[in-house]
Amino acid sequence: MIGLALCRGSMCIATIVFLTCVWIPLLQLKAAIARMFSILSSRTCQTVATASPPCEVELLVCRFKELQRAGGSEEEICSVCLSEFTGEDLVSQLHRCSHVFHLECIENWLQRNHFTCPLCRSLLFQAV
Repeated sequence: MIGLALCRGSMCIATIVFLTCVWIPLLQLKAAIARMFSILSSRTCQTVATASPPCEVELLVCRFKELQRAGGSEEEICSVCLSEFTGEDLVSQLHRCSHVFHLECIENWLQRNHFTCPLCRSLLFQAV
C-alpha cells in the first residue's frame, strides 16, 4: 500500500481509488450484513452457539457416532478438509441443508465471513 502512495502513474491512482472507494466499503458492508444476520439468527436457534467474529451463528453440535445412530447423516467425509469422520469427532450439522462438517472446519469457514454452506452454497442463516 505504501508503494502505491509513492507511485504517480494512472494505474496506481486507479488502484488507490478502487481500494478506498469500492473495496473497503464493500468489506465493511459485508461485516455489517453479517452482524445483522447474527442478530436475526440468534433469536431462532436453540442449540450450541459458536462465535465467529464478526458474526455469531448457532450450530448443531454432536459426536459423529450419535448423529449416525439418530439417522441424521449419510455423509462419511468432511467436504472442507476432505478427511473421513470417526465416531468421536465433534461434528456440526447445518440446519438448512443438513450437511455435516467437522466443528473446527465449519468454524474456520465462518471466521472467513462465508455465509453459505461450503458444499451446496445455501444460506446458513434462517429468515425470521
